[in-house]
Amino acid sequence: MRRLSPALLTMVMLGVVGLLVVLYVGKKLLARDTTPPADPTVSVPMSLTDLEPGVRISEAHLATGPALRSKLDRDVVLTSRSIVGRVVKNKILATQPIKSSDLYAPGQNAPLQVEPGMVAVTVPITAPFAASRGQYIDVHFIPGADPDQEETGGRIMTLFKGVKILEISSSTSNRSAANVTLELSREQANIILLAKDRGDLNFVFAPEGKGTGVVGLNDEDRATLYEILGYTQKPAVPPVPPFVTELFEGSGRKVHSFRDGRIDDNLDFSGQSDTNRNTAPRTRQTRPNGPANNGGGINPEARGNGSERFSNGPTAAGPETRSPRI
Repeated sequence: MRRLSPALLTMVMLGVVGLLVVLYVGKKLLARDTTPPADPTVSVPMSLTDLEPGVRISEAHLATGPALRSKLDRDVVLTSRSIVGRVVKNKILATQPIKSSDLYAPGQNAPLQVEPGMVAVTVPITAPFAASRGQYIDVHFIPGADPDQEETGGRIMTLFKGVKILEISSSTSNRSAANVTLELSREQANIILLAKDRGDLNFVFAPEGKGTGVVGLNDEDRATLYEILGYTQKPAVPPVPPFVTELFEGSGRKVHSFRDGRIDDNLDFSGQSDTNRNTAPRTRQTRPNGPANNGGGINPEARGNGSERFSNGPTAAGPETRSPRI
């Protein structure tokens, strides 16, 4: 057997190395990338919290989050505009894409569960509200016009206790405006529909639950501002009687009344017994100018020898009295 020389062994080794290099280069040139492509994500509207059936969705409920395109189907809603204002039909989990099948159709509300003999009444409210769907509230009323405003300072009263909330809906254009639907008796419905246009309705959460539904106000259900502040009503001040003057001219008499320094001849003196009363309209007499009147008093001679008597109120006719000549 022929022995391998060192030169031949070297040539064999170089040939094997060259063949390996050629195979590696050929594999790189002919190889294809078999790694599957990454699943892209899409931004879709999602709920921030779990939404129960009957909730009307507003912009405050929604946010945008990523979702794998491969996990989306044709039922998934891709824009928030198609969701806001719609009512939840099936429970929606938080941070999950929202499907159209879990919502009622636009403009459609969830069926209301109203007890026999009761009605559903919707009134406007201001968000945020004190309670949620299915809970109970007390209804308070502040009249817009109170005839006793000056004596009471304002009034508040409790109309109903323990009224059930059937639904709360938010406005899509104004976040602070909303509507609440209450379960009321027919008598309560008439009262609240009238009261909402005659003052302000306020709602307080009632942890005691359902009320009796009886319409009636006790003393503890009413309060005035002055009662709350502990004010006491001041006694009525009697009016100050007018200052009255009587002017006698012959057999006739004229009466003038003054109030707050001004003449006021509108007082009624019909109760006086004066057979010689002058029925002519009472008018202010013009004082003549001249030396006889420079003192500011009344000159009887300038008035046909008449005289004027002063008193603090209307007096019945009596013996004629004369004032001293000025």
